[in-house]
Amino acid sequence: MPQSYKWISSNDNNSNSSSDQSKKLVVHDVRQVFTQISNQQINLISIFGRARQGKSFLMNCLAGEKEIFRISNEKESCTQGIDISDKWINLSVFESIDNPANQRIAKSSNIKVGFIDAEGQGDKDVSYDANLVCPI
Repeated sequence: MPQSYKWISSNDNNSNSSSDQSKKLVVHDVRQVFTQISNQQINLISIFGRARQGKSFLMNCLAGEKEIFRISNEKESCTQGIDISDKWINLSVFESIDNPANQRIAKSSNIKVGFIDAEGQGDKDVSYDANLVCPI
């Protein structure tokens, strides 16, 4: 069964602190996600937006799964940081999900599509959101 893995998270142990150290991002080892597609071209679909607007639900729909990324109708956000799925779909299959007759990419294409879900923006300060979107 496909699942997601924490890729980037905050080491924010003290949410009241405004020091740079409390807002650093931690990149987790997700090599196991990439081992199955190590010699193939990939396209990653990521989603960023306001908190609690259905980003995780949309990513599950795009991946054709119900529970890769955790979803909830609670007030608290489910996704913290950035998660990556271990599910990969051939680009030709992904392209034809909504309209099989509209397939333009050859079925023999080796390009894979992967899925990334990100924490919603707006719950924390602007610098945290900016660092999460572009952690360099």
